[in-house]
Amino acid sequence: PRQTILILVSHNEMPVLPTIRSRCRQLRLDRLSQEETQSVLERQTLDAAEVKLAARLSPGQPGLGLTLIGPDSVAAVDAMDAALTAMPQLNVGLLDAACATAGKSTQAFEAAGQAALRFLHANGLSATDPSDGEVWAKLHSDTLDAMRQARELNMELSGAVLHILLHMQRALRQLVS
Repeated sequence: PRQTILILVSHNEMPVLPTIRSRCRQLRLDRLSQEETQSVLERQTLDAAEVKLAARLSPGQPGLGLTLIGPDSVAAVDAMDAALTAMPQLNVGLLDAACATAGKSTQAFEAAGQAALRFLHANGLSATDPSDGEVWAKLHSDTLDAMRQARELNMELSGAVLHILLHMQRALRQLVS
C-alpha cells in the first residue's frame, strides 16, 4: 500500500539480497558501552554484585546478562575463555573443565556459548585476510547453530560444548597451517 514503511532488522546484512539491500536505509546500532550496560542493569532489582556479573557475562547486552546470571555462569565463562585462549592447541584439561562447567546448567551453557561467540566475533573482526574472516564468520554461525540444536533437541550440554570446541579446534588448525 501507499505510504507504507517496512522495517527490516538484520544482525548481518550479507544474507539480505542485494536488490533488497540497495533499497534500504541502513541504521547501525552499536552495542552499549560497559558503562551504559551497567547503567541499564542498575535500574533493575539487582544488587551491585549481580550488576557486575551480568555486565561481565554479556558486554553490551544487558537483557542477555539478566538471563545468564546463575551460580555456575562465571565458572563456565572462565573455563571456556581458558580453553579458547589455548586454541588451536588442544589442552585436554581445559577442554574437560569447559565441558564440565558449561554442562552444569542451562545458564552455564548459555554463558559459555556467549563467551565462545565473543571470542569468534573479536577474532573475525581482527582478521586481516578476507578468507580468514570468512572462516571466523563460519565458525560463529556454526556455533550459533550448535547451541540452537542443543537447546531444541535437549542434548546433553557438556557434549554440545565438546562438539563446539572440537569443531573450532579443527577449523582453527587449518587456518593456522
